[in-house]
Amino acid sequence: MESIERTITFSILDPEELSEDEKELLFAAYEARQKAQAPYSKYMVGAAIRVWNGNEIFTGCNVERASYTQTTHAEQAAIDAAVGKYGPKTKLKKIAIVSAPEGVEIPISFVEDLEWTIQFAHPFDPINQPIVPCGHCMQIIWENCQGDDLIELLAIHQSGSVTKTTIGHAFPWKFGPEDIKK
Repeated sequence: MESIERTITFSILDPEELSEDEKELLFAAYEARQKAQAPYSKYMVGAAIRVWNGNEIFTGCNVERASYTQTTHAEQAAIDAAVGKYGPKTKLKKIAIVSAPEGVEIPISFVEDLEWTIQFAHPFDPINQPIVPCGHCMQIIWENCQGDDLIELLAIHQSGSVTKTTIGHAFPWKFGPEDIKK
């Protein structure tokens, strides 16, 4: 039997490597996480996205329900809001995720003069795996990338480290609309 290997890569970014757009997205995801409702898992998630259709940021947070199956995922909420505005041709440009257990404060701050500042506790802490969306959200993200493997996923870790990968690396075995047509 022939085997196939995939290499999954991600970068740990120096704070100075972040663009203003990336800082803005990360902070929006951070703010969205503050609004999460997670009474069961106690795991708070915030997501922020930009789409190619426009320049605004769409955010979402996880909202848990006792039935679990009706829980709203942060990434799903942000993407659904963008699709609600721009329709079925909405294509993601970039997504940022901030997640950690309830009570864990992630080192990030907002300066009042509208300049984005991210304070990193330990920017190069060893990270074995980047924070990535769950499988449910990976599928939703993929279906709104319109086949573009290079859509970037940014995340801030509990240590304050920022990682970047792409949907192609984070979700190597994809199933999308083109698979249904076969």
